[in-house]
Amino acid sequence: MRQMHPDVRHGLLCLVLALAACMDSAESHAEPPVPDIWRPAPAPVFTVGEVEGAPEYVFSRIGPAVLLPGGGLVAVDRNEMAIRLFNAEGQFEGRIGRRGEGPGEFSRVSRVLINPPDTLVVYDSGLMRLTRFLISGEVLQTRQLHADDGYPEVYLGEFSTGELGFAWIRQGPRDGTQVTQDEMKFGRFGPDGRLKSLLGTVPGILRTGSSAFAFSPHLFAELMGDSLYFTNGLRPEISVWDLNGDSVGTFHVPAPGLDPGNALRELDEELRARDNRLELGWFEGQPRDLPIPAISRMLVDSGSRIWVKLYEPRTDSHLISTGRGRGGDWVVLS
Repeated sequence: MRQMHPDVRHGLLCLVLALAACMDSAESHAEPPVPDIWRPAPAPVFTVGEVEGAPEYVFSRIGPAVLLPGGGLVAVDRNEMAIRLFNAEGQFEGRIGRRGEGPGEFSRVSRVLINPPDTLVVYDSGLMRLTRFLISGEVLQTRQLHADDGYPEVYLGEFSTGELGFAWIRQGPRDGTQVTQDEMKFGRFGPDGRLKSLLGTVPGILRTGSSAFAFSPHLFAELMGDSLYFTNGLRPEISVWDLNGDSVGTFHVPAPGLDPGNALRELDEELRARDNRLELGWFEGQPRDLPIPAISRMLVDSGSRIWVKLYEPRTDSHLISTGRGRGGDWVVLS
């Protein structure tokens, strides 16, 4: 799947790459069949990283990681701001780039994609620059991105026209005295890196000052082919636009509704257990009548499947500062 952003201090990158399919069958005339359940295999296919060891195997802060077509892996170390390459046995094979602003250097890598068989597409949201590399490290192409009313923060992918899909946020006043809601804009950028057309704008995070509300919506978007899939998570549904920004439709995600009272209690218990006075203070000062989201994450894998994480108050609230989004149940859609 794309886009993994774990934050690990001197951590061990251990990717469980195999899924064992276990079918729970239920024959009943009163209830629909129980869907297939995927569970992680009991052992990983291979492990990358060490707590202590050679520098090329020790990660300080892990950024985006993606599987290679031949079974290898590329992963970003955010501190050294370099992309490390590993083979299918987890052995280090080289690195691409380093921290800097020159050709082939990075400021803040926010996404890495693979164009089979041997091309890496790397977006640096700090420099607003999209670079294509060969696995060998050779720079094939560099594009500088420009937007008049913000900066292209999220790289979504490439349309069949050769244009690039990006999303970016417009935030309201941050003086802390009023409630504002971010705007998320989607646009198509031409080969020159400039905005060619605005696909549309949708509402994003609710906040007071810089503090997001505990159960505020959070927008997720992915590009598949010439279709943009997105959700703010409040409702169990995903909307689809075409490359012109016209609505193609909306489809439902099978997600159970959460009781607001239970969600508030679970988050309160979690924040008290963490004993983080700052998080708890934010929570106690925020409105309690916001709807509880149904979806907390959306990803797309190389097989054009959509992965949707069902919302859990203890791990998915905006007030969770460490370990946010871990674990949980995912629904996988064709």
